[in-house]
Amino acid sequence: YRLSGGWTGSLRGTFVAGEVHLERIDSRKGRDAELKGTYVSGVGRIRGRWTSYELAGGVLPQGEWVAVRRP
Repeated sequence: YRLSGGWTGSLRGTFVAGEVHLERIDSRKGRDAELKGTYVSGVGRIRGRWTSYELAGGVLPQGEWVAVRRP
């Protein structure tokens, strides 16, 4: 992957029975975040939640994400 700000890395994970489980591995920081989602059939989209392993604020940052297949 490539994010704004120059962050790059790779993803590792599984896709079983419509559920995706990914680990984001940053090229500078190593294991950085976990992403879990569900495939929405007929729409070609995966929707889920992410959790960062960064503990700087004392809590695990979390949020939502969506992946859409490009034509």
